[in-house]
Amino acid sequence: MHWKTMGFAALLLLVAHTAAAESALARCYEGAESRLQVRPCLEARLAEAESALRRADARTLSEMQALAGVTGRDDALMAYRAASQEFARFVTANCRWYGVRAEPGTGAGDIELDCRIRTTESRAAELGEGRADRPE
Repeated sequence: MHWKTMGFAALLLLVAHTAAAESALARCYEGAESRLQVRPCLEARLAEAESALRRADARTLSEMQALAGVTGRDDALMAYRAASQEFARFVTANCRWYGVRAEPGTGAGDIELDCRIRTTESRAAELGEGRADRPE
């Protein structure tokens, strides 16, 4: 078996394994007619996730500023800013690790993008983006 074929087979196994978790990678593969369509799909999903995170971040930042105005202390605001900076560093480092641990030719870049999407979506959800109990 050719090494590229083996790499693609490994990627398909990864997609099948992650499909249970409904990862962006699995969803993009399900909707793709060819592997060439997967990357643009992942990039679009990442753009959506980053947009949701920006909205959630702006809302949370506003809430922390309002809290500082009420309490006269900015410790929650400063802690939130620090957490946001650390989160961005974590996403970069952690998802890079996901990508580099994959074998060459197995879609390492797609795996890294999938990690970025999952992590970004999770943070946006944590901050309340899209939750019914949060006013728009």
